[in-house]
Amino acid sequence: MKKYFIKKHCEATDMISISTGSVQDYYYGNNPLGGYISRDFEPRSFEVEQYGFNSTEEAKPLFLKMLKSAEEENKRGYWKVTVEIVEVN
Repeated sequence: MKKYFIKKHCEATDMISISTGSVQDYYYGNNPLGGYISRDFEPRSFEVEQYGFNSTEEAKPLFLKMLKSAEEENKRGYWKVTVEIVEVN
């Protein structure tokens, strides 16, 4: 069963000397409470079934919102943030 999530990839820059080199991945889905579904690991099978989007089109509104947020985070210079829609089985 194909499901889709928004993956937010964060890499600390040299501006955060205490966290330089840190990398974090967050997976966001169709969570009515908001917040991420999983951190640093792809969502588990029950999370995929429960929170995965059924299509990339369904995920697109959250993706666009998070893309705008990532642009703002990148402007601050502490983290290099990218977001993408990923398929998780």
